[in-house]
Amino acid sequence: IDDLGVMPALGCSYRCGSLRFTGAVADQSASPISGRIAVQVISPSGQVLDATHAFTAQPGRASTPIDFSLAVPSPRLWSPSSPALYAVRVRAISGGRVEQQSNLDVGMRSVVVHDGILYLNGQRLWLHGAAIHEDIAGQGAALTDADIATIVGDS
Repeated sequence: IDDLGVMPALGCSYRCGSLRFTGAVADQSASPISGRIAVQVISPSGQVLDATHAFTAQPGRASTPIDFSLAVPSPRLWSPSSPALYAVRVRAISGGRVEQQSNLDVGMRSVVVHDGILYLNGQRLWLHGAAIHEDIAGQGAALTDADIATIVGDS
């Protein structure tokens, strides 16, 4: 699986959701291959969710795209104060053999900007301070007060 992406999506006023799986299956053999993408998701409470997505990949093609979703009932939302993570295992299986496995931790969360205001899971975020990549050509991160004033003034 190339470019595997696992993205959370929330709905029902943050009471239901899904995980979207995207990527591409590359066929590196001389003949067409078929198989399945097997997904297992373990919630923070230990609930196990499984899904399977069949694929057929053709030799000589760059890749065969995959795009499917798995419903996540009553998701436990991720936030900095409650960093609930779902353990996700994605396996590419062909001919009864696991060809590739990826293990990820995914947080069920929604981050949006509306009218210039940042929201996490529908709640406004109040951010304090700023983080600026501090780097001046020839000096690196060894900044003077004048360098900092210049960087902040340019932002």
